[in-house]
Amino acid sequence: MKRSKNKKKIAQTEKPVHIERRIRVIFFLPAGTRKDIDTVAEVISFLDSQFLFPPTEFTITGFTHSGIPSEEKKANKSLLEDEIFVGHWWSDVKVRKGGRTFNKLMIESAVFFLIDYLALAQEWEFDQELLRLKENIFSIYKKYKSPQEEIWIVKQDIYRYA
Repeated sequence: MKRSKNKKKIAQTEKPVHIERRIRVIFFLPAGTRKDIDTVAEVISFLDSQFLFPPTEFTITGFTHSGIPSEEKKANKSLLEDEIFVGHWWSDVKVRKGGRTFNKLMIESAVFFLIDYLALAQEWEFDQELLRLKENIFSIYKKYKSPQEEIWIVKQDIYRYA
């Protein structure tokens, strides 16, 4: 009998759970050169502006990024020492080694981004928003004369329990 009274007390004092559906977007951006670092800084400014002055119905509710490599540290240390994320990927550029042809292995510093959006639109509309984001990132890399072969953006449905 005592147990059921305790359950009732707990049920009465617990805050009800509020569930929000969101879209989480994740990507890494190369940040191995001064041009790349400048690009990443501008992407961060772009994302800040999206939060403060949303140009579309897709409001960024928050975003997180990893630390940005510092050019000063790189002057005194090896390129990848003390970096938070290091990306390894195979470029479309071909190299010959030992009589064989391979795709070139790229190893460089990378900055991780995680963006949360409210899930208010149909999926195809949100996909258009991600295309706009990707095109903006490509154009910023181009502006700093550091064009990229590809940028992968991953989209996930998530539920926030508040």
